[in-house]
Amino acid sequence: MNSYLADGITLNVTLYLASKHHNETWVKGGYVQFDKIPFIKSELLDNIMKYTTIKVGQMDVNYGDSHFRRSDGGNGMYNTFMENYIMDEFATEIGAEADVNYNGLVGVLSVTNGNLNPSLAYIDVNQASAKYSNGLHNPSWIAKIGYDKQLSDQFRARLTGSIYYTAGALSNTLFGGDRTGSNYSAIMYNAAPGTGTAFGGRFNPGLTDQLTTLMGNLFLKYKPSEGVAIESFTTLESANGRTAAEANKRNASQFATDLIFRFGKSENLFIAGRYNTVSADVAAISGTAGSTTAQAPVPAFPIGINRIAISGGWYVTKNMLAKLEYVNQTYSGVPNVNYILNGYQFHGFSAEAVISF
Repeated sequence: MNSYLADGITLNVTLYLASKHHNETWVKGGYVQFDKIPFIKSELLDNIMKYTTIKVGQMDVNYGDSHFRRSDGGNGMYNTFMENYIMDEFATEIGAEADVNYNGLVGVLSVTNGNLNPSLAYIDVNQASAKYSNGLHNPSWIAKIGYDKQLSDQFRARLTGSIYYTAGALSNTLFGGDRTGSNYSAIMYNAAPGTGTAFGGRFNPGLTDQLTTLMGNLFLKYKPSEGVAIESFTTLESANGRTAAEANKRNASQFATDLIFRFGKSENLFIAGRYNTVSADVAAISGTAGSTTAQAPVPAFPIGINRIAISGGWYVTKNMLAKLEYVNQTYSGVPNVNYILNGYQFHGFSAEAVISF
């Protein structure tokens, strides 16, 4: 819902309805967006706002560019694949963001509370339930810089680099903030499908307290002729952090690249391929490791996850999309501790219809 409050000032409120993970209505975000500041009469400010957008409220964290292309609870139109990345970067947090776009130069600076579901209770370090590792309510800082330009009628390029940093959080959800769930439904679970089995095929490194993560993105699109386009989007990411209960930090890295061939009178048909790989240190597993059989604790260990996806789709109209995908995903390095990912692999076809308006 968009409400226009004044010239250049918009109020946005977005809701999720029922989904696999949250089977009730949730607020995705609500923020005020300033493309102009008409209540302050200043020629200098007016010139700055020609290239600047300011948002204040709860909103999608603008870290990296991959979140612009992911499937969301109410919008799958921008994703040519069935699912998002293995390590899915998405969260909504309360804060303020300034975006600048000047002659192709892109800049973002944002500060947030670092939490999806904030609470003031944990600021008191004398409480037994305090979960901040350093006893402070720390902000998260997000920055992005890049270049984005239509270089010719045929070629567009966008290159950006982003950073997300927090010195400590109650429960940071940058890698687990999706309230919708995976489109690979009920994959990799022993339990019956439900809210606890919503994120099949994804990997959350669990860096919920201290976190520093970097992402680089390269988007290229070439149109050799009318109705034909070749598009690529590549992501390189490196994260480092820990939970409040851990003494040592762990690492997680991700690489993904998409190649999309669009064709048809209005590029309404596509064939796409994706390679996505993750290498990460998994947190230590308790002695039972989810099993009724007692076992020795397992310290943090590295794993690898690889995915190949091939998809095809048809934009029936601007508001309707149908797509079919084949995926193959494998896991390596997982120790045999009654952990379901040990020796795991899944593959198969899935289809989806999207309506967006």
